[in-house]
Amino acid sequence: MTLVYQLPNGREMRAGRQYGWCEHCNGIRDIEPDFSTYFDKDQRIAELVKQVTSIRFSIKKMFRSLSNSGLSSAESELLEIEFGQKIARSRNSSPRCLTCGIGDAGIVVPIGDYVHACGGKLVQAGPDDEFRAQWIEDVIYLDYEGCRVEKFDGAYGYRNLANHISIDGVVGNGRYEGVLLTTAFDVEDLSPMLEDKLLFREFALAVESRIEAGKFDDPLAGFTEGPTRSQLQSLSESVRILICRDKKPVSKWLKSQISG
Repeated sequence: MTLVYQLPNGREMRAGRQYGWCEHCNGIRDIEPDFSTYFDKDQRIAELVKQVTSIRFSIKKMFRSLSNSGLSSAESELLEIEFGQKIARSRNSSPRCLTCGIGDAGIVVPIGDYVHACGGKLVQAGPDDEFRAQWIEDVIYLDYEGCRVEKFDGAYGYRNLANHISIDGVVGNGRYEGVLLTTAFDVEDLSPMLEDKLLFREFALAVESRIEAGKFDDPLAGFTEGPTRSQLQSLSESVRILICRDKKPVSKWLKSQISG
């Protein structure tokens, strides 16, 4: 089984499953890898960077380029760790069950960490000698939050980002003064969207759908009387600001600029 993940900019990463216990399914299931483990790779990153920046490596790379060889194992591993850290920073969910899609912490647990209510633990035995054959590779496409998708297309990553990005209403003097959209992705992960008006419009329209449905952190939502007509008008007219991992605004726009 191969899991294919995609970043908003279209970069893809292939990963393997792990086995775990899903309380919702009440059984052992295939589950996602735990991307949080990529946070513990600083020493390995330093080793790989030292290796790929050495003079000896540069000479080998020059000869590989002449023979049209691909990336070295060290370069591939470095890219995998970088990709894994990007997903780990941006995810809000723990590893999901690949059968039911549930990803709540404590509901889906790797086999080695699972403790049953009786106090017993699961033990994974080695493979037996039975003949097994697999004729077709089972490929599952997932967004960076671990939700299944049919297949990626050019704009999918940005629509997905709009569905998961943190949206916060900013209120001052009883009116909406702005809408902040914050993501843990880097600017480079969003650069194609920021440079392509059509892709950006897809993203912005999906954001507006969430705002119109009230699916954002709204400081006025707790008031029983609800937002007034004037306040709703100020929400429609307030500036939208996209903020990346470095906490700096990378784009600002108005609803009127992407509507119609």
